[in-house]
Amino acid sequence: MHKRLADIQAAYSALEAAHKELTARAEAMNKHAYLIGIDRDGKLNKFTFVRDGKFTVIETYGTLEDDPAAWKRELLE
Repeated sequence: MHKRLADIQAAYSALEAAHKELTARAEAMNKHAYLIGIDRDGKLNKFTFVRDGKFTVIETYGTLEDDPAAWKRELLE
Protein backbone atom coordinates (compact mmCIF):
# COMPACT_ATOMS: atom_id res chain seq x y z
CA MET A 1 0.00 0.00 0.00
CA HIS A 2 2.87 2.41 0.75
CA LYS A 3 4.35 1.90 -2.72
CA ARG A 4 1.06 2.84 -4.33
CA LEU A 5 0.84 5.99 -2.20
CA ALA A 6 4.40 6.87 -3.16
CA ASP A 7 3.55 6.36 -6.84
CA ILE A 8 0.50 8.63 -6.52
CA GLN A 9 2.56 11.30 -4.76
CA ALA A 10 5.25 11.11 -7.46
CA ALA A 11 2.62 11.42 -10.20
CA TYR A 12 1.05 14.39 -8.39
CA SER A 13 4.44 16.09 -8.07
CA ALA A 14 5.09 15.56 -11.78
CA LEU A 15 1.69 17.07 -12.63
CA GLU A 16 2.37 20.06 -10.37
CA ALA A 17 5.71 20.67 -12.09
CA ALA A 18 4.10 20.38 -15.54
CA HIS A 19 1.35 22.79 -14.50
CA LYS A 20 3.88 25.36 -13.29
CA GLU A 21 5.86 25.09 -16.53
CA LEU A 22 2.75 25.44 -18.70
CA THR A 23 1.55 28.42 -16.67
CA ALA A 24 4.93 30.13 -17.06
CA ARG A 25 4.90 29.50 -20.82
CA ALA A 26 1.35 30.85 -21.14
CA GLU A 27 2.30 33.99 -19.23
CA ALA A 28 5.31 34.49 -21.51
CA MET A 29 3.12 34.02 -24.61
CA ASN A 30 0.65 36.64 -23.36
CA LYS A 31 3.37 39.28 -23.59
CA HIS A 32 3.50 38.99 -27.40
CA ALA A 33 1.05 39.75 -30.18
CA TYR A 34 0.21 36.95 -32.61
CA LEU A 35 -1.14 37.33 -36.13
CA ILE A 36 -4.23 35.14 -36.39
CA GLY A 37 -6.03 36.44 -39.46
CA ILE A 38 -5.57 38.19 -42.79
CA ASP A 39 -8.63 39.23 -44.76
CA ARG A 40 -9.57 41.50 -47.62
CA ASP A 41 -12.73 43.60 -47.30
CA GLY A 42 -13.28 45.62 -50.44
CA LYS A 43 -10.28 47.94 -50.67
CA LEU A 44 -9.04 47.20 -47.15
CA ASN A 45 -6.56 44.61 -45.93
CA LYS A 46 -7.40 43.53 -42.38
CA PHE A 47 -4.77 42.00 -40.11
CA THR A 48 -6.10 40.48 -36.89
CA PHE A 49 -3.81 40.05 -33.90
CA VAL A 50 -4.37 38.67 -30.41
CA ARG A 51 -2.43 39.62 -27.30
CA ASP A 52 -3.33 38.74 -23.73
CA GLY A 53 -6.75 37.55 -24.88
CA LYS A 54 -7.56 40.86 -26.61
CA PHE A 55 -8.07 41.20 -30.34
CA THR A 56 -6.74 44.08 -32.43
CA VAL A 57 -7.51 44.64 -36.10
CA ILE A 58 -5.22 46.78 -38.22
CA GLU A 59 -6.64 47.93 -41.53
CA THR A 60 -4.51 49.08 -44.45
CA TYR A 61 -5.53 50.39 -47.82
CA GLY A 62 -5.18 47.57 -50.33
CA THR A 63 -3.71 47.80 -53.80
CA LEU A 64 -4.13 45.57 -56.83
CA GLU A 65 -0.67 44.14 -56.17
CA ASP A 66 -1.61 42.91 -52.69
CA ASP A 67 -2.21 39.16 -52.40
CA PRO A 68 -3.85 38.39 -49.02
CA ALA A 69 -4.35 34.74 -50.01
CA ALA A 70 -0.58 34.33 -50.51
CA TRP A 71 0.09 36.15 -47.25
CA LYS A 72 -2.23 33.70 -45.46
CA ARG A 73 -0.45 30.70 -46.99
CA GLU A 74 2.98 32.06 -46.10
CA LEU A 75 2.20 33.37 -42.61
CA LEU A 76 -0.72 31.39 -41.20
CA GLU A 77 -0.81 27.92 -42.72
